[in-house]
Amino acid sequence: MKRDEIKKIIPEITKEQLNAIMRLNGEDIGRTKSQENTSQKDAERAQYLRQSCSILLNLLERPADLRGVLLHINRLYRIQCEKATEKPQETEK
Repeated sequence: MKRDEIKKIIPEITKEQLNAIMRLNGEDIGRTKSQENTSQKDAERAQYLRQSCSILLNLLERPADLRGVLLHINRLYRIQCEKATEKPQETEK
């Protein structure tokens, strides 16, 4: 919506009224974009969850592969924990 379009529809509109309409329109657009972003993020999370479930189901059919994945996750978790405990010491120096 543009100012000129509103002025054509309501020629006697005051500047304050026009500003109020434009502000409300901007807020509506912002709200809509926020909802679209949230919907997109939800769809991405759902897709990621579906992929994860599919992978886990495949791994359950092959226990050796599942064991390897769990060991790898355990290693990553330990590394992350070690890094987390190192950070406070570095900031104290």
